[in-house]
Amino acid sequence: MKNVVFVLMAAVFCLVAAEPVLEVSLNQDDFGKIVLEGTLAQKMVARVVKANKMAWNGGRLGGKALYFTEADRKTKTGFGSISIAKNGAIDFTKPFTVCCWICPDKGIIRTQQYTIIGDVNGDRGPGWRFFISYDALRFSCGDGKVATGIASTPARHPIEKGVWNHVAATWDGTTARLYMNGALASESKPEKPMVMLPGSKTISIGSYRDGTAYGFLGAISDVTFFDVALTPKEMALLAKEIKL
Repeated sequence: MKNVVFVLMAAVFCLVAAEPVLEVSLNQDDFGKIVLEGTLAQKMVARVVKANKMAWNGGRLGGKALYFTEADRKTKTGFGSISIAKNGAIDFTKPFTVCCWICPDKGIIRTQQYTIIGDVNGDRGPGWRFFISYDALRFSCGDGKVATGIASTPARHPIEKGVWNHVAATWDGTTARLYMNGALASESKPEKPMVMLPGSKTISIGSYRDGTAYGFLGAISDVTFFDVALTPKEMALLAKEIKL
């Protein structure tokens, strides 16, 4: 089954002009084998933060996927996270795309924040964050003082809980866009451009700042980065990958 998954993913990426600079499949079923792939992967290093806050559950295609369990948000005992040291290999001040599959847990609380991926140094930046809050998919950045961002409209683009959703954010140097299951869900306005400044030295998957807060609740799979802003057509192709 794993070979089938890799063949399907490779076939989809062949239809996309750009090559992934970083891929983190999160389906190895082994915390000791978090594999990084992509053209820049060899320069980066992955570290598991609080493995006791994560588990390997059922994946999209019959395999496994990394499931982030909820920590106590009141006492802030920390959250599970995959922390990736960038080591200067990837530059988010230039155009990029980040996409992945998520299966949010049915226990997600509407008013809470659940980080999918990000490299922010604080709530207002610098850096960016891709997360769920108030039933909307959100993408934000900031300069350390003021944060700007975009969000999907739940009525038009609902995030189904307990179901795999393909989510993505792109930034072309000025305009940011959000995609859900291949469809454009939101974009920034010309009068309010989003400016990316260098963030943390690490990329955090499943939480904010290496497990400090805003942990995800649910499964995350096939995290992929490109060093260009993919087009709407390319985003639709990525989301059409078979899902079960």
